[in-house]
Amino acid sequence: MSAESPAAASPDFGARHPSPDGRYAVVTQSWDVRMSIWIDTPHIEDQTGTTVMSLRDVHWSLVDAAWESPAVVVLKLRKYPGSHQPPELTVAVDCDAKVATLDGRSMPVRDIEPALDAALGWPGSRARAAGASRAQRVLYAGSLAGSVVTNAVAIVFFVVGVGDGSVASFNIVLWVALLAGAGLSLWAGRSLRARGRFGPAIAALSVSALPALVGGVFLLLLLVTQPRWN
Repeated sequence: MSAESPAAASPDFGARHPSPDGRYAVVTQSWDVRMSIWIDTPHIEDQTGTTVMSLRDVHWSLVDAAWESPAVVVLKLRKYPGSHQPPELTVAVDCDAKVATLDGRSMPVRDIEPALDAALGWPGSRARAAGASRAQRVLYAGSLAGSVVTNAVAIVFFVVGVGDGSVASFNIVLWVALLAGAGLSLWAGRSLRARGRFGPAIAALSVSALPALVGGVFLLLLLVTQPRWN
């Protein structure tokens, strides 16, 4: 298949797969990426037109949509150019609960696209890309752990400071800013990761993970060098 991206083309037409009671519908937008080769990018919407689930990458293509109940639909998906393993992925979406299930794992619908990507294996250059993604996931996990540690330590010191009086009116604004900044860093990192944006997520988490990293390196140096303080 050609490596041409459907994003460069205009959507031609789509199809609707309504639920039995008409409250929801799987809607596809079709892209002509090559002669007689089409990508049918799906999303799910309710009867008001509000999106329930969507896939940001237009290379996802719907193979089949089967409604198991008025609110639960099973989607079979492929990703262009289709040389991945397994050949298809099956995900069940509970439109009422806004929950998707892939390989026995349930998650909010907003988290399904990164899980779908992680479930695919690609040959050749795609394998190298998958390897880079795995490296990003490892870096993300480390940044997330560091951010969590920083937030936990900051909260503990704040609570202890309130108890012993070291946190008072003269420095409460500084403490609030510190806790808010660390918490915002953690929230932003997790939110970006949920959207599959590993790079920005790692950058956001690094803001609060850096103190934990510096502290960890300092403790390691103390353990290795065992300095004499007298």
